[in-house]
Amino acid sequence: MQFPVEVKIEPSTSGKTFGVALTKGDKVLMVVKGCKLANGSNGQFVSGPSTKMDDGKWFNYLYMDKQFAEYVTGLAVEAMDKPAPKSANVEELESDLPF
Repeated sequence: MQFPVEVKIEPSTSGKTFGVALTKGDKVLMVVKGCKLANGSNGQFVSGPSTKMDDGKWFNYLYMDKQFAEYVTGLAVEAMDKPAPKSANVEELESDLPF
């Protein structure tokens, strides 16, 4: 069964994190919020939501295939480089969110 989806990046109002939405047409199928762009030894990459456990190790809530992660990273770099609208308030920004 094929299930073609579109990937959309939606920066948060703070501009520090973003959500990754999988959509089909105008329907939102899944959203992962709290992603960040991080710098690694091989360049930028998407860091999914995570939390530090009691033992000091990090637990990642998201796993992405390498090829998909590279695709999402490209989308995120482009989306996060765009300046936020100057006259928009938080309510206006949130009303435009597809999720």
